[in-house]
Amino acid sequence: MELDFTVAESGEVRDIAVHAANPPRVFESAAASALSQWRYQPVLKDAKPAAQRARIRIRFTLARRP
Repeated sequence: MELDFTVAESGEVRDIAVHAANPPRVFESAAASALSQWRYQPVLKDAKPAAQRARIRIRFTLARRP
């Protein structure tokens, strides 16, 4: 699954959008919920924090029970 998002000046994740998911509509909510809790160090432009769009791939693996 690929998610597009914005890293705000504060380092918070905002504006999450699912770019690609397989299978569709199965893990999108869980992935977006997890990503919204992450924090990044923002990009600096002219020595000041600036918002920037980013993309991340999250892989879900289902484990088999013994």
